[in-house]
Amino acid sequence: MVKKILPDEILSCDLSDDEYLNEIASLGYEEERLDYKEKYDFSTKQAKQKSKVDLVCDIVSMANTFGGYILIGIKENEDKSFTIDRVDSDCSRKITNANIHNWLNSFVDVNLKINVKTFQINSFDLIAVCVAKYSEPPIVFNNHGQYSDENQKQIYKFRADEIFVRHGEKSERAKQADHNRFRKEIKNVLSKSLPQINLLEDTEEESQHKLEQLLINEIPFNLRKEFTKVIKNFQSLKIRKNYIELEEEPDEYFVKFLRNLFAVWVASCDYSKDNKLAEELTGSIYDLYSRINSYNPNYFAFDCLWYQSKIIFLAFLMGAFAVFQNKPEYSKLLLYKTNDFDKEFSRRNWFRYIHLMLARNNNLDNGGILGMSLKFTKLSQFILDQFISEEEIKSYLIQFDFLQCFQSILVDYKINKMYSYELCWPSFKVYRKELTEPIIEKIIETYDKGVWVEQIDYELCFDIINFVDQYVASQNQKLYGDWTLGFWNSKIIKEFFKS
Repeated sequence: MVKKILPDEILSCDLSDDEYLNEIASLGYEEERLDYKEKYDFSTKQAKQKSKVDLVCDIVSMANTFGGYILIGIKENEDKSFTIDRVDSDCSRKITNANIHNWLNSFVDVNLKINVKTFQINSFDLIAVCVAKYSEPPIVFNNHGQYSDENQKQIYKFRADEIFVRHGEKSERAKQADHNRFRKEIKNVLSKSLPQINLLEDTEEESQHKLEQLLINEIPFNLRKEFTKVIKNFQSLKIRKNYIELEEEPDEYFVKFLRNLFAVWVASCDYSKDNKLAEELTGSIYDLYSRINSYNPNYFAFDCLWYQSKIIFLAFLMGAFAVFQNKPEYSKLLLYKTNDFDKEFSRRNWFRYIHLMLARNNNLDNGGILGMSLKFTKLSQFILDQFISEEEIKSYLIQFDFLQCFQSILVDYKINKMYSYELCWPSFKVYRKELTEPIIEKIIETYDKGVWVEQIDYELCFDIINFVDQYVASQNQKLYGDWTLGFWNSKIIKEFFKS
């Protein structure tokens, strides 16, 4: 019955409808949005202080909850029923909009929306005080609400820094559930006031700044919605282009989306309190990579490869940035992804798969897949600006690539109990000791704790590093011109372990 008469939230203070006031006065019971009072006593200084504090407490409690009505002149009987009474002339003179605002100003720092009106029921004068729900709760008391009882004992109705809300018909201190509601309401208010992110239209700087504001205020970001836009674009493509044509005339819509995803990754690394957004982002990128073949059945195979390779370039750069920021929990999210859409190569690491496909179709640059990733950075000044220099980008790309090689060998070894050359394929020509040393040192320092790669023992960690060294060296004349056999030989690796 109450819900039919009283709205869920009182947002305005319109008291023009006397018939409505008569209805709520006749309900006969109280709740969060409705409080009956017989009177407020202003006959003495002591009584006036108590009445002022009581009324302020009820008004602030309602404003912190759903808003509501305080009807004065309704007496509660011993059997908990209510009888329409009347207010005296002194109460009518004291309870005005001006006086209530002055009383409120003594205890809170915000301007609350209230309205006061005298109305009649059966020739009896009653007072209605309407309180609008405060749009940005919680309201916190800044002074003690105290008065003296008949024995001159100090009574504290509320204290400074406390928050009061309505629990049923009572005004009480806020509980954990109330604080949870406040946080949710604040997030809703902020999400409406903060600028909306559009990864297909914003610049990288705009995307980063907007997302930072969301993360700082713990506002969720609807990443799935952004990926849905891209998927719809795939499904609507009508002009078919092969890989070479797309290189000459790229899908700028898609490339801009990827650049903005890097901005999301940067903001997540810098401002996210956990790695949930990073997990969602890497999961969404991998899902896009895996399903890209199915979005348009008329695609040539090379079309899919162009789009998938750009995703891999992005993943390499995200991994490099995670290493640069010393975020192993982020880089591990990217390390080992399979290719379930291609049965022949389903077990291969997604980085290795794209490397192989680009090579098979004569689309792999001389610089390898990392060289191509480095070129991708030059499409965006924003990406370049996140690192110290281009040489730094190269260094962290190589460090991340060493991680993905290490992880690929480790995963395969745990399954087959052997090391596979096919899974270990470093993706660059500039693989040098001075560039790999920082990440190898980090792996060696933390191999038994599972920080940068899975938790493993000394022997396995030693063997994998040595294996990568031997394999890269064996490819010296074919691909890696500046790698010298034994850069990471057994002696050097053991020295690292000892140090």
